[in-house]
Amino acid sequence: MIEIIGLCSLGIILVVAEPMIMLRNFLGFSDEDYLKEKNEICKSIYRLITCPMCLSFWLALIWTFNPLTASIVSILADVVYKLIMRL
Repeated sequence: MIEIIGLCSLGIILVVAEPMIMLRNFLGFSDEDYLKEKNEICKSIYRLITCPMCLSFWLALIWTFNPLTASIVSILADVVYKLIMRL
């Protein structure tokens, strides 16, 4: 249970934390570049690192090797992210 909550929190932090946003912009994955980008692979990577649901799923899958746990973490991360952004 603690592992699920921790992975959920880590996924959200990696999406919304200011240092991570600055790192994404430094690596060329900024919001402005996304709209101009023609390469589908770059667009997919951008969506992966800016979506808490996607990022949490892959982090949890790599950490636990359990697709069921990764799915639970992913859904929980999305719900918590939407609650946080609503406040």
